[in-house]
Amino acid sequence: MPGFLKTLCALTALSLLLSGALTRPADAITAELAKKCRAMALDAHPRTLAGSKSGSAAAERAFFQTCVANDGKMPAEPPPSGAPATTPPNPPSNPPPPATPAK
Repeated sequence: MPGFLKTLCALTALSLLLSGALTRPADAITAELAKKCRAMALDAHPRTLAGSKSGSAAAERAFFQTCVANDGKMPAEPPPSGAPATTPPNPPSNPPPPATPAK
C-alpha cells in the first residue's frame, strides 16, 4: 500500500506541474489602449447623475470590453435612440385639401 501512495502522489504532483506549465497567462493591455478605450466609452456613454433611472454602467463596460478586444478600433456609432431621424418621414398618401380663405 505505501508504494501505491507514493506513485499516486508522484503522478498528482506531475500532473499539477504539467498543467501549470501548459497554461499561458493572458496578455495585459497597455495603458495607452486602456486610456483610449476609457475616453471613447465616456464619450459614447456620458455620466448620469447618481440615482438616475437611466444609468448606463453596463453599456459602458460592454463598450470598453469590446474596444479592448478590437484593439481600440471601434466602428462608427449609430445615433442615440432619442436623436431625430436623418431622413424625413414619408408624406401622407392623401394630403389634406388646401384651406379656403375666409371672406
